[in-house]
Amino acid sequence: MGSIAEEWIEQGFARGEARGKAAGIAEGKAETVLRLIQLNFGDLSSERSELVRKATTDQLDHWLEALLNAEALDDVFGTFRSH
Repeated sequence: MGSIAEEWIEQGFARGEARGKAAGIAEGKAETVLRLIQLNFGDLSSERSELVRKATTDQLDHWLEALLNAEALDDVFGTFRSH
């Protein structure tokens, strides 16, 4: 059995790994949103690109779904209301 310090270190590594994994998933979703927008509507302004890169996973999921039927960028970005 490990010491308390070893257990804390293990817990810290586990938390760090989970955070890293979550950040990687969010980054991948953001890149997917940006790529789909570029393919469907052309280049995105740097302001909106930054908005996508800083978005929450809930926002990114919503935008990915909105992109399925969007006819214009406003159909994508104009549909999310944060709580």
